Amino acid sequence: MTFTTAQNTSLTRSIWRGGAISLVLTGLLLPFAAPLQAGELKRSDRSTIENIEERSDRYLGQEVTVRGEAANLVEPNTFKLTSDNFLEGEEILVINNSGEPFVLPFDDGVAVQVTGEVRELEVAQLERDFDIEFWESDLYLEYQQQPAIVAESIALAPDPGDIEDYPNRFYNMNLAVEGEVEEILAPGVFKLEEHNFLDLGGSDLLVINPTVGDFVRNGEDLVVTGQLRSFDLYELERDYNLDWDLGVQEQIEAEFTNKPVLIVDEIYSTD
Repeated sequence: MTFTTAQNTSLTRSIWRGGAISLVLTGLLLPFAAPLQAGELKRSDRSTIENIEERSDRYLGQEVTVRGEAANLVEPNTFKLTSDNFLEGEEILVINNSGEPFVLPFDDGVAVQVTGEVRELEVAQLERDFDIEFWESDLYLEYQQQPAIVAESIALAPDPGDIEDYPNRFYNMNLAVEGEVEEILAPGVFKLEEHNFLDLGGSDLLVINPTVGDFVRNGEDLVVTGQLRSFDLYELERDYNLDWDLGVQEQIEAEFTNKPVLIVDEIYSTD
């Protein structure tokens, strides 16, 4: 599955413009397993970009999903992804092979999630294997034979708080949102809460899974991928054939009308 961002917002800009990108980061690596089946969560092993750098032999040829800070553009289809370890984070080169330019919806701060295969950076070999054109091969001399990610998908990965504060930036975009299940409202309907290390309570995002039942648990840490919409009960019932009882419908409608709602494509447990 490939995530793309909307092309028609007046706030967008491409990372292909010169200079670095500054994004909020999380520095997580999530090598996901088999596709989600009804009634079960896709599980993930959590690691770090440091691990992929230090143990590249383990990861070479494997598909991974990395969340982090994208910066330091190398070429129009290549950038660095940096981890966050509160000191000096490790970085890995990302080569966009998604078939879509990665476009930021605004200039200031949002994480990204990259999914792709870990390969050893050898320009000629990657050009043959993936039909990628590297414009200036000399730029890659310092990265030769180092691990890199050939990205098949790149998605914005905002926190629930980012979405609550600036929902118009994310509507109708495919996102990868991480948080904790705060409250299950109905089968397939729950609130995803932003992690707050001070335990002060974070922002909540309504999540609707129209195809799979109630298999998430309160307090479970998840990454949810899907499209963000504005909550409109009539449109949601029309599009997804929701089967809510009247009490649940009234509760959700009263709390979330015209607020953002994430419609699930896939769910990953990161517990």
